[in-house]
Amino acid sequence: MVGLVSTRLRRARQNAGLTQSQLAEQLGVYPSRISEWERGQHQPRADVLIRWEEICQAQAAIQEREEQEHAKDLRDLRCWFDQWRRDHRLRATLRTVKQWLKEYHPLHLSDARAIWYMRRY
Repeated sequence: MVGLVSTRLRRARQNAGLTQSQLAEQLGVYPSRISEWERGQHQPRADVLIRWEEICQAQAAIQEREEQEHAKDLRDLRCWFDQWRRDHRLRATLRTVKQWLKEYHPLHLSDARAIWYMRRY
C-alpha cells in the first residue's frame, strides 16, 4: 500500500510539472519531506494529501491551458504564413517559414519547424 501511494504522489507531482522543491514550497514543508513521502519512508497527513492533489490539479490545468494557447498561436501563425506565402507566390519551405518569422514574428523563430510541419486545416 505504501509503495502504491508513494508512486501516485510522485506521478501526480511529475504530471503537474512541479519539482519537489516547488511542491514543498507550496505545501509549506521541506523538500526532503516530499522525497521521504515519495519514497514511502513516511506517510503524509490527510490534509497534506488533499492540498497536494489541489496543487497538482491546478498546475496541470494551467499547463494544459498554456499548451492549448500555444497550439492556437501556432495555428494562427501558420494561417498568416500561408497568406503571406500566397501573396508573395512562394513555396512553403522551412527556409521561407524562417524568413517570414524573422521578419514578422522573431519571438516564434524556435517554432519554425512546428509551423512548417503543420498540416493545413
